[in-house]
Amino acid sequence: MQHRFNIEQSQRNLRLLRFLNQNPGYSKKINQPNFGVRELVDVLPNGKYIYAQTDNAGASITVRSNKLYSGGSLGLNIQGQNMIAGVWDGESARTTHQEFCGQRNL
Repeated sequence: MQHRFNIEQSQRNLRLLRFLNQNPGYSKKINQPNFGVRELVDVLPNGKYIYAQTDNAGASITVRSNKLYSGGSLGLNIQGQNMIAGVWDGESARTTHQEFCGQRNL
């Protein structure tokens, strides 16, 4: 399975590289409004573009973090003391992000 995945990934990379070489004005990464990122990851043989995109809409529901609060339906008592959480989302995090104010560098 890993071998097949590596072959498919190589094929995607070749298609993408070929497309970008033939279309020098086309940008692989596109910054979206509200600091999202859209990245072209493949161009299928039929010409369809495949993108990966960061999107936070509904993320707390998707990862079910809305169930982790104290008194939530999972019966946990997580309140966040002495915890640091980090999530990578596309590119480097802005050092000016409001969540980093007063925090040490991680």
